[in-house]
Amino acid sequence: MCALARGLSAQTVLFEKNLENDTMPERFGPNRKHYVHLLGGFGFIFGPGAKNLPVVYGSSNYYHLGLLYKFRINDRWSLGADVGYTRAWYVIRQDSSKAFPDRNLYNSERYVYPMFNFRVFVRMNFGKQRGNVMGTFLDFGPELLTSLNPKNHVRFLDPANGQSIEVTRANLGFINPGWVGGFLRFGWKRYMLFASYRINEAFNLKELPRFTDAGYSTLPPIMAGFSVGVY
Repeated sequence: MCALARGLSAQTVLFEKNLENDTMPERFGPNRKHYVHLLGGFGFIFGPGAKNLPVVYGSSNYYHLGLLYKFRINDRWSLGADVGYTRAWYVIRQDSSKAFPDRNLYNSERYVYPMFNFRVFVRMNFGKQRGNVMGTFLDFGPELLTSLNPKNHVRFLDPANGQSIEVTRANLGFINPGWVGGFLRFGWKRYMLFASYRINEAFNLKELPRFTDAGYSTLPPIMAGFSVGVY
């Protein structure tokens, strides 16, 4: 028995691994080299519009759903991109100032924009040695939104019988199909404040005379609200 114990103790260890001392970094995670997650959000329309197309603020909103990819450079900086679907609606106030694209007054009117959005961003992270968590950050960069057949919805009462009628007008040739702008996104962990600003015209100015005599018009350029990361 003693000889057997001496034999076992004399064996040579060919391979040994201490898992606690394994320093090989993970490559995927909230604060790793690569990370992908879903996000969604809701917000409101802000900013100056046109007097001949008065927007009802507070009732004009948007929501978005998307997928975000982040590439970590170091503790301070990351790069990324996100793609998704945005749906914005602009409720138009019905009074004597409304003149675009016509001067007809309805019980309600709104422009609805379903859009594909693409953004690229630089992320500045705040705080070091935060572990594999998202932390506090600021994203900024350009964005492109492509309209997917925006529509104009109007509702009015039929003077003959008093019934409510809703008319949807599509293929609006005076609407710019692409919106270009920039955005900011300030986040803490999965919670984010978001704001974007459109820098090009909402409507195709060359095409406007074919549809209206109201002259120049536009829609408010700012969308701002909150987003939540899903991971």
